[in-house]
Amino acid sequence: MFKKENLEDFLFLYNNIGDVPFTHFEDALVNNFDALDVPFPDYCKSVEGWCDFLQIEISENYLSLPIDDKFFYLNYLKNKIKLETGELKKKTLVELLNFYDVNSDILDYEKNKPLKDLLNLSFKSITGLENLKKFRDLHREYYQYLLNIERNGILNHVNGLIEVLENRSKAPNKRYYKNSNWFKVGVLFASGEMEKYCIIPDKGKILFKVEFNPPKIAKDLENLSFEKNILGTISEYSSKDKNIFYSKENMLKIISHCNENGISVKPYFTNRLPSE
Repeated sequence: MFKKENLEDFLFLYNNIGDVPFTHFEDALVNNFDALDVPFPDYCKSVEGWCDFLQIEISENYLSLPIDDKFFYLNYLKNKIKLETGELKKKTLVELLNFYDVNSDILDYEKNKPLKDLLNLSFKSITGLENLKKFRDLHREYYQYLLNIERNGILNHVNGLIEVLENRSKAPNKRYYKNSNWFKVGVLFASGEMEKYCIIPDKGKILFKVEFNPPKIAKDLENLSFEKNILGTISEYSSKDKNIFYSKENMLKIISHCNENGISVKPYFTNRLPSE
């Protein structure tokens, strides 16, 4: 039996299954054909269950990493598994018997049975060293096939986590609204800094001071991209991305930011909160 410890153990077993000594066969090959007068020991527990086992390890490591390292970790696993293993083409029972040139007439089996059933039959009727070696190799082929199922399951798990991360990165991230111009200009209005350029009553029309207009204000604020938000707010556009006072949700985010950072919010700002 082979212990399940980590990915390295799985990869080692995957790549060395052809050299694993199946003692039941080896004893018979030396001097004891009677050893095969019982069903072949089931080594399947050694090669099955790796996917479930490693999914836990991979998921725990994944959750412990910062977002930037998650991509690196998952792609590292994906590339390592693909580089150190290869996907196997499934062979039918008949194909395997033909491949190893096994005389199926000496076996008591039905051709529609699964390969596992064949492998666990009594091999009492097998004679000759050559046939015995072929059946040893047939077992190894079967275990390699089982390991390949585990390999594909592990890769599917890794690819699934990568897909989740990619979808998250493509989706709009509301946390970055503070990088938006409506938010930055909104803070200028809420804090009173815009009173340098405008006359802002508690309600009603906001007026530019004589010497200012949106382009001049944006230039003075050293950010020409602010012009559209300043113009949209003063002109009362029906757009939450251009008019600071059009969206209650946006205004509440601005107020929350000011409160969290010790910035006093002007009464005219809160008085202009939309009812909806």
